[in-house]
Amino acid sequence: MSYVYHALVAALCIAASYGLNLHQRPSFERTHAASEYSEPRGSLSLKVGSETRELPLMGMHIALQNVPRLDRVYKLRELEVRAVGPLEQQAQIELYVDLDQLGLDPSDATRDPRPLAQRELPVLRSGRFGAHRSLLALQGEKPRPVISGSLLFTEVELAEAGDKPQYHAAGRIELQVASEHGVEMVTGRLEGALAWDPP
Repeated sequence: MSYVYHALVAALCIAASYGLNLHQRPSFERTHAASEYSEPRGSLSLKVGSETRELPLMGMHIALQNVPRLDRVYKLRELEVRAVGPLEQQAQIELYVDLDQLGLDPSDATRDPRPLAQRELPVLRSGRFGAHRSLLALQGEKPRPVISGSLLFTEVELAEAGDKPQYHAAGRIELQVASEHGVEMVTGRLEGALAWDPP
């Protein structure tokens, strides 16, 4: 009886702790214009084993937000890289890149992404405060989690000046992706539109 009682109490404590963590976790969700999910604004060439795969990309988006939750403020400093495809479906690739080391200021009115050039940026296992995993799901394959990786923009250039300047970026990427046999190295080159999202 004592064993069952202690097991039940332990289970309740774990459930309560899990629920409390969920309640305290900050959240950040952003959807883009519908056209972004269907109209490629970039491309990614991936070398997977002996094969090369070409994936059309959405525009790459920088999200800088200070998110208040209870009595704390959580900082979100991420770059989203996603293949085109319906929002409600799993994209062939979805990555979240850590920008925290750059010291970018969300209130910067210029929203100039050129400081990202020539900096090795770590790919996160998950983004949006842990709500979304970095995944690779090539045609006909199950989604595979990205264990680690890095992104290096070799160039970030102004493509179009004006009230809403447009930027273009190009670079290379390295990913360590889970596979049936352990961890597989995936490398590639990417280019496309790069935008600093408004707060």
